[in-house]
Amino acid sequence: MRGGVCTKDAIEECIEVLELSDPTGERAKSIRAPEDGFIKILCEEYGYGAVMDSAARQWFKKDPVGAHTSGACAATVRRTLDMARAALKAVAKDDAESPGQIR
Repeated sequence: MRGGVCTKDAIEECIEVLELSDPTGERAKSIRAPEDGFIKILCEEYGYGAVMDSAARQWFKKDPVGAHTSGACAATVRRTLDMARAALKAVAKDDAESPGQIR
C-alpha cells in the first residue's frame, strides 16, 4: 500500500477504465449502433477529431460530471494497458513471494 492506495486495486481500476477506450477490446467488438453510418459521414466531412472534440465539449456543457471525454490515441491506450497488466502481474508475483504484505 502506498499513500493509502492499494497498488493492486489501483492498477485493476486503471485497466478497467482503459479497457473502455480500447478499440480492439470486447466492448468495441460488441457494439452495433445504428447511428454509426451517419457519424462516419459527419467525421469524413469535418474530421474525426473535430467531431469527437465537439461532441465532448457539448456533452460537458450539459453534464460536467458525467460527460464523456476524448482521450489518448488507440496506440497509447493499448500500450498503457499492456504496461498496467504487466505491473499487475508483477504485484501478483510479489504477493505470492511475500504473502500477507499489503501493497
